[in-house]
Amino acid sequence: MKRVLSLVLCLLLISGGLTAGAYSNFEEYIYSTAGESVPAPQTYAPVKVIYGDEDTDRVFSAPKDADTDESGNLYILDSGNNRIVVYDSDLTFKSVLPAPSVDGEQFSLNDCTGIFIRGNEIYLANKLGGEIYVMDMSGAGKRVLRFKPLAVVDKSFVFRPS
Repeated sequence: MKRVLSLVLCLLLISGGLTAGAYSNFEEYIYSTAGESVPAPQTYAPVKVIYGDEDTDRVFSAPKDADTDESGNLYILDSGNNRIVVYDSDLTFKSVLPAPSVDGEQFSLNDCTGIFIRGNEIYLANKLGGEIYVMDMSGAGKRVLRFKPLAVVDKSFVFRPS
């Protein structure tokens, strides 16, 4: 009986000394009304750093944007490598989607600045080309959206989706 009581007492002492918490290497701050940076409570802590070459042959090169689908999969627009890298919700590598082709025309992701996932489609904004590429979730190109001038739009307007 003494052994059990001693064990319970030891466990209570040990568990009472443990505290939950998180530590980050990043110092967080906000700006005061005077425009000075002041310490702020921690808002988030990184859980993993992804370089892009863990399961592929290249590190990220000029990643421009990222978005998630309804299942929590993460899509990273790696424009410098002309690809989209897909991770699941646990940040485990799933696949690489190449640049899409539509009607036999191959498109480059080098000039793309944004990615947007909606339903079963991926939208890629090509800011310099003034186009939006639409592809399905497997990476197959579906169509290209281009600006169609209307009478109510000034002729000097330049379509630059981002």
